[in-house]
Amino acid sequence: FARLGLSVHIASVFIQHGVDSQIFFLMTNVGPVALEIYPGIRICQLVIQETVGEAIYEGRFKDYKAGH
Repeated sequence: FARLGLSVHIASVFIQHGVDSQIFFLMTNVGPVALEIYPGIRICQLVIQETVGEAIYEGRFKDYKAGH
């Protein structure tokens, strides 16, 4: 999809463990033609790693929810 002009961006490359907030993906079509995106299509990759120990993140986005 990147070669067709689809750009996928996330707000943060790394999300601290202990954060209980929504993860946003922004998709933008910068190409000259419309692209059809449908449920189940593979357009990006999300890697989740297991963490060990207590979640210590106390930053301002710890419990952020969109629209709240």
